[in-house]
Amino acid sequence: MAAGTGGFSKNVLNMKFMKQAEKRAEEQDEEQQESKLKDLSEWKTSNAEKLKQKAQAKPKVIAVGFTALNSLNNGPPVIGRRTFGETKKEEKKPEQEQEGKVNDLDKLWQKQKEERSEPKSGKRSKDEIPKKTQNKKRKSTN
Repeated sequence: MAAGTGGFSKNVLNMKFMKQAEKRAEEQDEEQQESKLKDLSEWKTSNAEKLKQKAQAKPKVIAVGFTALNSLNNGPPVIGRRTFGETKKEEKKPEQEQEGKVNDLDKLWQKQKEERSEPKSGKRSKDEIPKKTQNKKRKSTN
């Protein structure tokens, strides 16, 4: 043996427990170097500990089936008959029907007004004939 070197022999260094000790020493050196490289000016929040606790907390796992997921996508269940094919045409709303009736009535009113203002072929309308003459005609027909 060489005196004064203070190291272990080659056979001892090749043993398994010595190799593991070397790996641990190398890992510790790497961790120390990484910690030195980290900047001390990292962001810190007042709730940092609470956030760490939440992150470390056990995640809640809920077993959900396909039907539950599918119902979320489709909305509420449909009750009643299903129809396929062409859809029905939109029916007029009652308000629209009334508006159409009002327009028709306005047209009829205008038409009657025009007819009354312009007598046809010189004949008098019943409105223009005096009441006395109408009464005479009725009596004569009896």
